Amino acid sequence: EMCIRDRYEPAPMLRPGHFMLGGELKERVKEFPRSPERTIGGEFKVALRTAYSPTQMLVGSILEGKPYPVRAALVILTNPLATYPDSNRVYKALTKLDFIVAADIFETPTTAIADIVLPAATFLEHEDIGYWPVWFGDVRIYPKFFDPLGESWPDAKIINELAKRVGVKKYFFEDENEVLDLWLKPANLTYKEFAENVKSIFARSLYNPFKVRGYETPSGKVEIYSQQLEELGISPLPRFEELAESLLEPSEGYPLLLTNGKEELYILSGFRNLTKLNIQVKDPVVRLNPDIAKNLGLNEGDWVYVETKQGKVKQKLLTDPYLDPRVVLASFGWWGESNINILTDSNPPYDPATGSLRLKGIPCKVYKA
Repeated sequence: EMCIRDRYEPAPMLRPGHFMLGGELKERVKEFPRSPERTIGGEFKVALRTAYSPTQMLVGSILEGKPYPVRAALVILTNPLATYPDSNRVYKALTKLDFIVAADIFETPTTAIADIVLPAATFLEHEDIGYWPVWFGDVRIYPKFFDPLGESWPDAKIINELAKRVGVKKYFFEDENEVLDLWLKPANLTYKEFAENVKSIFARSLYNPFKVRGYETPSGKVEIYSQQLEELGISPLPRFEELAESLLEPSEGYPLLLTNGKEELYILSGFRNLTKLNIQVKDPVVRLNPDIAKNLGLNEGDWVYVETKQGKVKQKLLTDPYLDPRVVLASFGWWGESNINILTDSNPPYDPATGSLRLKGIPCKVYKA
């Protein structure tokens, strides 16, 4: 019922893809034709259509120079040393680059290895439009409350000013805030008009209780057989052979299976500097079934090592009677010796459509630190 009710016509605005793939400026597509052979991760057709480069393919391109050598990185709103799989490989790749520029509000593992760190402005220090979560289809104002502190710039200004200096100004703007007017062009509003008089536009619900058509698929129904995937040359049905290839079996040395999930308080690798949050969850936590913990001689509150073939990390033990005895539920997004991406690898098999890799169900063991 919720899926049927959630079908909507989005608010009149340009979609993010317009800015990534050329949008209405068809000349850009002609000027910069996109070649799968020259695109990082171009073999994954769904990833290619959404301008997504699988992280492990980007890392591979830096290390191997294929399909072209990557020489520099501009790191904005990301912390790859903590969030990309196989952290040791990521470190090897990033330190191979000739030049790294990182823009951030706080120091991170990634800013620590950057050649230049630019002070980023917070969301309170510049005008913006909020369209997230994108699947809701709404658009709303994110007003500026005060000017950027010190020498900090909003991300959009950093990119726009860089574009002017490297000779591609004609594809950008005299002032980065002009992009907000372009964003709202389908609504026949300037950003100033939107901010002063409208403030938000909600998606129009297409829910019709008398007509059950609730999904954005050709049939309007849940499709087990995907004609759209078939047209891309991808198996239209899940293939059990691919699933079986990706499964890893526990062994005598690594008898448990590592997984992870979103933490309730934190978002990805950020916000652990906020006192109000880390009063509640101060340490990276790994959860085990209490019976398994007892068998391993571990007590609640112990610092433990979680180890896979890739390496080991240190987290604090909590027991959870509802957790499957075979499963180790570790925390994602912590830095340094608690970063669980030290435990993940970036090896195949990859999802044939998106290039996603295996990040759960990894054989591991747990013991007292």
